[in-house]
Amino acid sequence: MIDPATGEAAIQNESPHFDVSVHGYSIISDSGKLLTGNAAWNSLQDQSLPGWDQADNSNANRISEFKTSGATALPGGGTVLDLGAPISLAAGVLDIDDFRFEFALSTGEIMEGGVEFGPLPTASATSGDFDDDGD
Repeated sequence: MIDPATGEAAIQNESPHFDVSVHGYSIISDSGKLLTGNAAWNSLQDQSLPGWDQADNSNANRISEFKTSGATALPGGGTVLDLGAPISLAAGVLDIDDFRFEFALSTGEIMEGGVEFGPLPTASATSGDFDDDGD
């Protein structure tokens, strides 16, 4: 999910039927509208989620992050991971066709997720155990 008014982004498992265990993800912008600086992309590593590591080659065309061991569970029904504001609005109106989202499952399978524009959903306190601490 990308908010085209603010440049904020989030990963959300909207499925009411399926849980996923994510081992990595990439957001791709063919025209180079991604921001990797600390005031923009708030990676899962920046948020101190255990085991997450930003890819060293993240740039304006691709930001990537992977979990060094295990995976993070994203239960279905709206689980949200906030990624800050990694989308540049400096070049004007955003085009949804410019963005792609890929994620790696704990099985190693690479999947393509949907990209939607709109206000970001808010995470609830019961959304999931993102830091693997049991709560």
